Amino acid sequence: MEIINLTGSTVSIMDDRGGLIISYPPKGRAECEIKRAKIPGTGIIPVYTQMYGKVKGLPAPDDNASKLYIVDEVVADAAKHHRFDLLVPEGRVEKEARNTRFCRGLLNIA
Repeated sequence: MEIINLTGSTVSIMDDRGGLIISYPPKGRAECEIKRAKIPGTGIIPVYTQMYGKVKGLPAPDDNASKLYIVDEVVADAAKHHRFDLLVPEGRVEKEARNTRFCRGLLNIA
């Protein structure tokens, strides 16, 4: 199975001792339009609702189910009702590195 990173940043998976298991360099970027609207009648505190628009940069699902895509959570959330092949970084690891996300694993959003 091939895992393709569409977050726009390197995703590095670390073990419990902080050692690197594997890194996935970015191979593009999937994005989602987000629209927010203020809910009227909520008093002095502004309350908004969020709606997802079109997802861009996400290939169609692979017919052979041989590819999985690492995406940002907002992309996965917007597309989860009709996709089985989306992963998001899980268990964030605090570590300094430019344009790299460190995590403990990947979570399937379906």
